Amino acid sequence: MIIAIVGSQSLSIEEYADAEHIVSVVVDNHDRFLGSWPLFISGGADGVDSIAEKMVIERLGKHRFEAILPKVRRWAEPGGFRDRNIAIAKRCDRLFLIRSKSSRTYGSGWTADYAESIGKRVTRFVVPLEKG
Repeated sequence: MIIAIVGSQSLSIEEYADAEHIVSVVVDNHDRFLGSWPLFISGGADGVDSIAEKMVIERLGKHRFEAILPKVRRWAEPGGFRDRNIAIAKRCDRLFLIRSKSSRTYGSGWTADYAESIGKRVTRFVVPLEKG
């Protein structure tokens, strides 16, 4: 099973802590609800992608993580962010999205929307998490 973890790049301190908690739950419980030895993928960006990369490598090892990187740093150009996000959505079996309420961009949200449009299971979180 291939699990994608994607999300916002810019996070407040509270959002970062909540994102770390969500990624921790997903990674630490992978064998319960995701399959015994999944491969985790992400897009190599700051924020949620970096949290996922660091946590998977620390807890499961380098062989359980792969960053799917854009070849160019523009949205619509061939090999750019859009193509990278499509590759993530197509490759994964399940996608976890962790978005900041205050995010001014929608790249990771677009990836989740695209994944759903091609029949992938998507779980969405918005940080900061509501307390209570």
